[in-house]
Order: sequence, then structure tokens, then C-alpha cells
Amino acid sequence: MATLGGLFLAWRALNPIVAMEKLAARVREDHLSDRLNYHGPRDEIGSLAATFDAMLDRLEASFSREKRFSADASHELRTPLTALKGKIEVALSRSRSAPEYEASLVSMKDDIERLIALSADLLLLSKAGSADLSSRFEDLEIEDLVDSCLEQVIEANPEKHIHIERSYERGLRTRGVRDYLIRVFLNILDNAVKFSDNEVFLSITVKRDGGGVTRADAFEQSSVRRSDQLRIEIADRGCGIPEGELSKLFEPFYRVESDRSRERGGAGLGLAICKEIIEAHAGEIHIKSALGIGTTVIIALPLVSPPSRLSRTAAMPQNKI
Repeated sequence: MATLGGLFLAWRALNPIVAMEKLAARVREDHLSDRLNYHGPRDEIGSLAATFDAMLDRLEASFSREKRFSADASHELRTPLTALKGKIEVALSRSRSAPEYEASLVSMKDDIERLIALSADLLLLSKAGSADLSSRFEDLEIEDLVDSCLEQVIEANPEKHIHIERSYERGLRTRGVRDYLIRVFLNILDNAVKFSDNEVFLSITVKRDGGGVTRADAFEQSSVRRSDQLRIEIADRGCGIPEGELSKLFEPFYRVESDRSRERGGAGLGLAICKEIIEAHAGEIHIKSALGIGTTVIIALPLVSPPSRLSRTAAMPQNKI
């Protein structure tokens, strides 16, 4: 009896491990939904089984994201390619005058430029999310970086009347890749201008701060202030974003439903790229918004130098006709 009891206990102890082995042998891309669902004691074996199931959860979620990304990328690339093919077929369907051929070529050039831009965005998204950028880091003064991006956005939108209120704490610096951080600020500022009326009101704050920005309410209410972090806020008074859309904004190819027209919205990669870049710089990014009120983008980045005690607050309207 003692021998049988020992064998039973050994079988009971090893059975979850045997089940793990069988399940691991079945794991492949199209077969990720099975789980051990172990309900035994929460001992070492139980902990191992729970960890194994959690690993499968992460693996399934990762494969699901990759498949969705690939499908979305294929769709976004196929759309301009289909349009380009159609225009070529129409142009070749009969003899045309030189001005007609020229108009067709100009239209095709626009499609090709969209394809090039989309391909560049996909490449940047891949690089920012997987590469170690630290070898390219340099000391950057955030004030200068943001102001240079503001100048570019103002020049690119001569039809808008842009009013800017700046509140900068002097001397705040971070370490990062200049071109990548410029891409982040240009994207955010461009969105703020794009989704505002002709009268654009921007409020930009750069200050020493802390607490993280993973959740806006926690960020605002936190009494803990980290001295090694700087905070950038870019707020507008544009059309705003529905609350139900906020959690999806950083997903690749996601566009708010009301902004999906090609006239105002791009491929939906901009904010996904921003998130990857900021996280590659050991930072965080969060968005607060309300319909009809406006949107605020909050970015936290590591601070690498002591700030000056001086600060400035300047209202600088930029009126353009």
C-alpha cells in the first residue's frame, strides 16, 4: 500500500509537468489558445503551471498583434498601389494629349509619395520599437527642440492663425536622438494644428516634474515628485477626441472614426511611432482630451542636468494671414 501511495503521489506531482510537456509540443502559431488551467495546490508546481499559462497568454497576444499589424500594413500599402494601377490603366486605355498625360503623371507621383512616406513610417516604427538607441544619444535642451519644431509647423501652415503660450523652465535637458524626438514633437504639434479651426491656440509647458504619466488622474494627484524627470505638455483647443477612443490612439493604423478621411488623417502610424520613440528614451506619453474642448499630450522624459531656478512664462501670439 505504501508503494502504491507513493506512486500515486508521484504521479499527482508530475502530472502537471507531463501536461506542460504535451502542451508545449502542440504550441505553434495557429494553436495558441490551449491552457493548462491547473487547479491543484498553489505550491511550486502550481506556480510553474500558472507561469506557463501566463507565458502562453503573452505569446498569443503578441502573435495576435503581429498578425493584425501585418494585415493593416498590407491593406494600407495595397490601397495606393491599387489606385496607382488603376490610373496607369486609364492612362494607357487610349491616346491622350500631352497635358492629359502630365496630369496623370502628377496624380501618380502623389500616390508614389504616399507609398514612400508610409514605407518610411513602417521602417521607423520597426526601428524605434526594437533597436537600442542609447549609442546615438546626445544631450538635448528641450526648449530649443520644441521651439524649432514650432517654427516648422508655423511655416507649414501659412493659412492658420496660430497663437502660442509658452511656459518654459530654463535649462532642462534630456538625452536622446535629436531626429527621433523632433519627429515626436512635429507629429504632436501638427495634429494640434490640423484638428483645430483656422484660429489655433496652443499652450506649451516644459518643467521639472515627476510621477509618471501612465494614468492622467494619478499624474495630476500624485504628491511624489521625482527630481530626475521633466514634463512636456502640449495643449490645444481643437475638436477633441471621444473618451472611448483614447485607449486606442497609440495602436498602429488606428484613426479616430470622425477623422478617417484622407484629407485630414494619415495612415494612423504617427502616435504609434511617438509612443515607441518615447519609450525607447525611457519616457512615457499620455493623452487627455474632451470633445469640443481640446487635447493635451503629456510627455515625461529623463532629466540629465540640474535646472535653473529661473523660469519664464510668455504669451507669444503668432498671427498669420
